[in-house]
Amino acid sequence: MLAPPFDIDLLALVNQPGHPALDAVMSALSSPLALLLLLIVVGLAIYLRSPHKKAGPLLLILAVSATDLTAARVIKPWAARLRPCNESPSASRTLTSCQKGQSLPSSHAANVAAAAVVAAWALPQLTALFVITAGAVGLSRVYLGQHWPTDVLAGWILGALIAFLCIQLSRLRYLKGRELPHIRH
Repeated sequence: MLAPPFDIDLLALVNQPGHPALDAVMSALSSPLALLLLLIVVGLAIYLRSPHKKAGPLLLILAVSATDLTAARVIKPWAARLRPCNESPSASRTLTSCQKGQSLPSSHAANVAAAAVVAAWALPQLTALFVITAGAVGLSRVYLGQHWPTDVLAGWILGALIAFLCIQLSRLRYLKGRELPHIRH
């Protein structure tokens, strides 16, 4: 699957040489270790401050895991889209080596979007922080030349959708001991 022209134009706009400090921030935002540490901190904050207590961190793990598996094992093999640094090496600047694997959707963007939706559900007073973080991680993937902009958009949508479904399913625990409403025909 080749990138559409607007993806190429947006990549060219964002994937430009920047200040070394900006390069360092964008690299850190895409670091798997940094994202894992962020996930642990958010999970701990949810456990300590959310009324959902244990359910919140468990839902966070479930949503991110389901999102990661769906992106990596289902959608990426089906879409089979090359990363910009593999499809057009001369047209994209990478600060790190070009990653192997497929591009669509961005797993980084998908996972952080799933985490942001669950975290916003559990700690609504921090919603803006979670949304900004998800946006920054997605932007870093394009800035670093690892993903096309639509890969990131697809990742955000996938992660948000799976997290939303996980939250809705978690509400079934409140039905315990109650009868489901009957639908009249």
